[in-house]
Amino acid sequence: MRRFAILLGLIGSLMLATLLVNPVSAIISWSDNFDDNNYDGWTKHGNEVMPHLELDFDCVDEAVYVNKTNGAWGWLAHPSTVSVGHWSFDFYQPTDEDGPVDFFFMCNWTTWEDIEGYSLHIQCFTDNEPIIYLWGWDGSFNGGNSFLVSYNHDNQIEDTWSHFDVTCDSNGEINVYLNSNSTPIIQYSGVTYNSSEVFMFSAGQYISGEWAEFGMDNVVVDDDENYIPSDPTTTTTTTTTTTTTGPNGNGGFPEMTTMLLVAGGGVAVIVVIAIAVKMRS
Repeated sequence: MRRFAILLGLIGSLMLATLLVNPVSAIISWSDNFDDNNYDGWTKHGNEVMPHLELDFDCVDEAVYVNKTNGAWGWLAHPSTVSVGHWSFDFYQPTDEDGPVDFFFMCNWTTWEDIEGYSLHIQCFTDNEPIIYLWGWDGSFNGGNSFLVSYNHDNQIEDTWSHFDVTCDSNGEINVYLNSNSTPIIQYSGVTYNSSEVFMFSAGQYISGEWAEFGMDNVVVDDDENYIPSDPTTTTTTTTTTTTTGPNGNGGFPEMTTMLLVAGGGVAVIVVIAIAVKMRS
């Protein structure tokens, strides 16, 4: 019995060491990079009272853009039940367009008069100093929102893509990260809303505004509530290689980390088998 307990302990230690070297990755709930140039799986909504003012959305160049040719507002929704986790997406700010647009990352929705949840509200004024708000929603799209926290972005974002990461943990704290910087631009505690039905990309409102060609891309939703991005590198280097790229993207050979993990796992299995055989003898 003692030998059996020692064997179990060795196996447990080896398994723990493997987890420490190769931690469990986040589980992706859903994602869409629009590389197929369509937004299948998304549902377009408009104002039921004035459907003739509904915005359209175009999927071109592997991204989604707002088309304001014949409309004033609209919502593009995808089923999403994550309320504790991580939402990642890219946002395009066109030139000479004010907005606003909203990314409802955690939301329950029935009609435009019944919205509950949280959104990033992005407004780029004519002086090109965008303000990013965290809004809470409990009612109509027209007046059912409440301002929670804001962030004034100093850099120009016209004609560029920006990357956002949003997290909400089990303690009810929301963090918003911009362009992969590890310091959040927005922090908010005290979230009491803990359910979700959809993720939505929204543009337009009652007041006068311009929101044509605002874009969305690379949406990923997973369960990593503790996600913190790594700071982007500030220097770049150019290297030239003569190796032939294979199915692993590095000359056809598995990456070194994977090789070491596989080799280490094989050695561990051999050691455990040897110990077991020795004990039995």
